[in-house]
Amino acid sequence: MGKIILVSLPIGNLKDLSLRATEILSGETYFFAEDTRVFKSLLNEVGIQYGEKHIDSFHDHTEGKISKISSLIESGKNVVMVSDAGSPVISDPAYPILKWAKAKNVEVDSIPGATSVVVALELSLFPAIPFTFWGFFPRSDKDKKELLNKSIMLGGTHIYFESPHRILETLVLIKDIFPNVEVALMRELTKKFQSVYRFVAKDFKEEDIMVKGEFVIVLYSPLSSDSFSNSELKEMVQEYLDKKSSPKQLAKLFSKITGENTSDIYSKLNRSNKE
Repeated sequence: MGKIILVSLPIGNLKDLSLRATEILSGETYFFAEDTRVFKSLLNEVGIQYGEKHIDSFHDHTEGKISKISSLIESGKNVVMVSDAGSPVISDPAYPILKWAKAKNVEVDSIPGATSVVVALELSLFPAIPFTFWGFFPRSDKDKKELLNKSIMLGGTHIYFESPHRILETLVLIKDIFPNVEVALMRELTKKFQSVYRFVAKDFKEEDIMVKGEFVIVLYSPLSSDSFSNSELKEMVQEYLDKKSSPKQLAKLFSKITGENTSDIYSKLNRSNKE
């Protein structure tokens, strides 16, 4: 029986292609790629002939090809899966194959390589432990807010992908709801025009960012000894409702939820009451 080989490809700089990956790309015959044209172009650029190779596509709309992959593996052939860039698992639809392989007890091997998640983590200069990767941001503001609230309240370092078409609106949203979170914005990682922007969310200015290329957002919120659980939050809310506490208590509660300074929230509440 054959096996599945996951091969990570360069995320921008072809010099990041590993020797092991090169050996697999040269020696194996059956490939499933996110985009066959992109994959063939990469093979051309690194000098690998593909005339005798079988290269097929596998993406969100081609999950039906699992049966073809199954036939190849059952006949003793290895199947290599690649993405356009990076790992075929991180942001691309290889998981259905892995789920199938687990159910069928098919061997899976991984040939590691560059990943924008780790590169962004390193260049952010934020603490690496703990960190969480959330994939692409949702499209709607409502879903983005839910994700941001869920992730930032955990504390630590958080990594997200975002489309260049939505990068500015997402950064404005972060600025509005978490003004004190630290941000590291990466553009075109490992490529010629790689850029890294570091700032506190409240200082974000749209004109400072070149909106072109692929983006990774890294956010950091300190793990505070003053952090709380859902049960603690419920207790604070109930206490406020039962005792009808002062605006100062309410400001403290809102501070726990948003991470904003208690004094700043208290001032806003006072202004609101006067209006």
